[in-house]
This record gives sequence, C-alpha cells and structure tokens, in this order.
Amino acid sequence: MKLVVSGFALGALLALLAGCSGSEDPLPPILEVWNFGDPEGTLHAFERLDSTAVSKGEDVYRAEVITQVARCQGLLGKFDEAHATLDQVGELAAADHPRVKTRVALERGRILNSSGHPGEALPVFVEAWEAAIEAGEDYLAGDAAHMVAIVAPLEEAEEWTERGRAFALDSEDTSVRHWLGPLHNNLGWSYYEAERYGDAIAQFRLSREAYEAEEDEVSALIARYSTAKALRSRGDAAQAVQILEEVDAAFRARDEIDGYVLDELAEGYLTLGKKAKSRRAAEEAVEILSKDTWFVQNQAERLERLKELAAGTE
Repeated sequence: MKLVVSGFALGALLALLAGCSGSEDPLPPILEVWNFGDPEGTLHAFERLDSTAVSKGEDVYRAEVITQVARCQGLLGKFDEAHATLDQVGELAAADHPRVKTRVALERGRILNSSGHPGEALPVFVEAWEAAIEAGEDYLAGDAAHMVAIVAPLEEAEEWTERGRAFALDSEDTSVRHWLGPLHNNLGWSYYEAERYGDAIAQFRLSREAYEAEEDEVSALIARYSTAKALRSRGDAAQAVQILEEVDAAFRARDEIDGYVLDELAEGYLTLGKKAKSRRAAEEAVEILSKDTWFVQNQAERLERLKELAAGTE
C-alpha cells in the first residue's frame, strides 16, 4: 500500500524528523568513547562528557562517565587519584543505580589490580559480577567474569573462565560474546606462567577463533603471537618462528610494526642459530620498545636482553 502524505502532513513530518535529529547530539555509549591506546586523550574526552551530562541532567550517565575517568587515571598510574574519583561517585544521586554500582566495583577492582593488589581486587570483581547479574547488565557481567579470572589463582581462574564462557554463549545479548577472546587469552597466560605450555596453546587458539569470529584482526594476530611464544617455550622454535614471521608480515601489511613480535622473533631466530636475523629483529625491537613506557618501566631486564641481542653480545 502506498502512503500518500498531504502538504500539511508532510510539513509536520519534516518538523518531527528535524526534532528527532536536532541540534543536540545524543550522548555516546561509554564504550565508543574509549581509545585504549590513548588513556590521556580518553580521559579528556570523558571529562568533557561529564560537563555535558551535567548540562543535560543525565545523572546516571554522568556517574558512569566519572567511573571511566577513574579508569583512565588508573591506566595512567594515578592510583590514589583514581580511588578518590570513585569515592566521588558515592556522593552522587545516582550512586545506588545498579549499573553505576557495577561500574564502580569494576573500576575499583581494576585500580587495585593495576596497583599491585590482585588479592584485594578479587572480591571486588566478584561483587561487580553479582551486581551486574542482579541488574541484568550482561555485557558488564562478562567484563567482571574475565577480570575475576585474571586475578584469581589458577584453579579458580579455570572455573571463572568456564563460567564466563557459558554465560557469554547463553546470553541473549550477543555482544557479550566479545568476552570469549579475552577469557581464553587470560587463562592461556595463566597456564603459560604455570609452564603448562600445551594448555596455554589450546587457550590461545580458542582466543584466536573468538577474535576471528568478531573480525578483530589485530587481537587475532596477538593471539597467534601468544601461541608462538608458548610453542617456543615448549621447544617448538621452528613452528613458533614460522607463525611469528606470518604475524610480522600481517602487521607490516597494515603499516604497523609490533615490537613484542620482534622481541620473540629475535629469540626464536637465535634458538634456530640464525644469528643475523636475530640481531636485525632485536635492533628493530629495541627501537620500538624503548619508546614503550610500560615496557621500559616493567621489562627493564627484557630490554637489556634485547640490546645484547642487537649488539650480538648474547
């Protein structure tokens, strides 16, 4: 059936559409504001949104925004400031909103973990999981489950990974499946640290499958790098190097060079007796990772090792 609109009705319809898309821009979803590679820039974006939310009278949204300000501060190493920011949320009218309570617990746990207190973070992440389940916030529940699995002892991490996986697959919100990749990745690294390299490889491969299902190419490449690192640690240097060369080529095709991949390639080449290739990979890795603030602060010994490889003095 055709819809016939009179001149008067058309004018009214156009006015209505203009009102729906008017000059006031809608507040963006929290996740869309994030640039995890630029916490400083993201912090400023959330600070601007705080003011906007106040002007619009969006109390719950503003409270959520402030929790993300705290998350940025934590990523920047400003842990005391981040805790103080979260304390401010408790003074807001929306403090008891279930989604706000969930976000406060999530970010409190992340700050505790990042500042070196994973044991204290564990019950806080469990609190976030319970609050999210009660609120029907499935995506945030998936986030909480994957954070519990990060800080929990290995046996508990296995249980929470399975719980998070089952929850993500059962949820009517298909976006929750985003957490499958991180869940398997994190358990893979827990196995790696326990020197259970076969189990680590299995988890990294599941992580890769999940990221590929999401068409997240970069995360899938990182999962392949993780697989290669576990393979080399298990003694399969040749297979590891083959994977790493493919990952390196894929990054370069994106006009990117990954220093962590080159770091692992340098070790893999050395294991295979390819000293010239090891030296070249190490040289590039040093150039890149010397500019990586986290790597310089937390992997000083690793950086010195790379410098030795680059100089051929290993």
